[in-house]
Amino acid sequence: MAKVVVQEKPCPFCGSTNLEPGGDEEDRCVQCTDCGAKGPTATIGDRDQDDNEVDLDAEAIALWNKRAPTTADLAVIRADLDDLDEAAMGMLREHRRLTGG
Repeated sequence: MAKVVVQEKPCPFCGSTNLEPGGDEEDRCVQCTDCGAKGPTATIGDRDQDDNEVDLDAEAIALWNKRAPTTADLAVIRADLDDLDEAAMGMLREHRRLTGG
């Protein structure tokens, strides 16, 4: 299987892009070389959804890149949900009008 190259997001604490994988053959993580922040650890034996062993470096990067949504992200999500809610209510009103219900 070909190795997948994934780009790390900048450090969430200092914004640095000076990142490197760390750990040993059984445990890998991404570490910021500027502030020392470390991401979650990918461990040998971790499995993907198809029950295959994961590429530890790729998994460490994927774990590093998982972030909680920011306030701005949540505002966009809320606006999208409001738009969907409005559209759904409009469709329901139209359905009731057409069916007399």
